Amino acid sequence: MTTWSRSLVERIATMSALGRHPEIVPHGHRASPEAEIIVVTAGRVADVTLRGRAATPQGRKKVRTLLEGLPQISRVLDASDFEAFHASEKLGDFVIEARVPWGFGPPGPDQEAPRGGHGSTLEMRVPLLIAGAGVRKGAVPRDAGLVDVAPTVSALLGARPLADAQGRALSELLDG
Repeated sequence: MTTWSRSLVERIATMSALGRHPEIVPHGHRASPEAEIIVVTAGRVADVTLRGRAATPQGRKKVRTLLEGLPQISRVLDASDFEAFHASEKLGDFVIEARVPWGFGPPGPDQEAPRGGHGSTLEMRVPLLIAGAGVRKGAVPRDAGLVDVAPTVSALLGARPLADAQGRALSELLDG
């Protein structure tokens, strides 16, 4: 989890690209049909979807340049990054990540109060600790991912993982 204390929502909403302002949409809500730059906020990151003129190669380049020029933005990720991160296919055209102490939540009554959020690339690699009966002491997992936790727990319990489960049992951690 990373913390942030200053909201970028108002700054993003007032920037102008292609003669239009982005529409800020809270997660789970729909953008208006005429919106061409849609920013879905999610704490430390925001998903940016382009439509209409903004979705053309020239519009896309202009929007990206504008986002990369904001000193509060640490990264602008696109489809090639999504593929490398094995991210969801449901993401928009860009994902933008705020630089500390900024975030994408709505400004609160106490503008400088620290808030927390998940989802930044700073959290891409986290430790996996597993111990207990059936676990080999001192074993180190190879290329473990979050999707491997459920199959590993299933193996420890002697149960078959669900047929559509992703990942693998981390057998290198398990006794016998």
